[in-house]
Amino acid sequence: MGIYRFKDYDLNLLVTLHVLLEERNVTRAAKRLGVTQSAASRSLARLREQLGDEILVRARGQMVPTPRAEAMEAPLKRVLHEIGVMLFTLEEIDPATLERSFRLGMSDYPMVPVLPALVERLAQEAPHVRFDVRPLPSDIDAPLVEGELDLVVCPRQPSTVGIVWSLLARDRFVTVCRAGHPRLEHAMDLEAYLRERHLMVAPDGETRVGPVD
Repeated sequence: MGIYRFKDYDLNLLVTLHVLLEERNVTRAAKRLGVTQSAASRSLARLREQLGDEILVRARGQMVPTPRAEAMEAPLKRVLHEIGVMLFTLEEIDPATLERSFRLGMSDYPMVPVLPALVERLAQEAPHVRFDVRPLPSDIDAPLVEGELDLVVCPRQPSTVGIVWSLLARDRFVTVCRAGHPRLEHAMDLEAYLRERHLMVAPDGETRVGPVD
């Protein structure tokens, strides 16, 4: 679709559409948007006219999205997130006066090398900033896109468009065994490694494979 076709749409209604699809209730959506219920109802009517779709319909005593609206929900959330990143991360920020708490997802392994240096740097340059460190989820995309986490420290992985990655450090895996191990008279190769029994540590209780795999 060419960008000039956008002129046929009121793009301001996309935020309203996002909130309506999340709340599935005009009254609650109006409260979140800071408008009256009648204003939210008018916006819904305009959305229905522009998109040629009912968007929300009443079924089983509640409002449910139409198939088209349901298909739009996830892409719309990603688009609005990317627009927010574009608009609001370019503002100049003075770390010395910034007062904010960031939600940081991290496993226990990087905490030792990362957190002490981070806390020391914050004390010097951003004394009013705090980090709420939370366990790293198995799927990082949804918590980042939905704002449940602001930042994660983990091995790089395929992710949703709009998530920005920066290289923090490089590391490598090693194996350690006792001197004179009867099954390791020579250097360990892949075949020897795979013959041994292995213990999988899964803090989330769900992981079936790890970085070594």
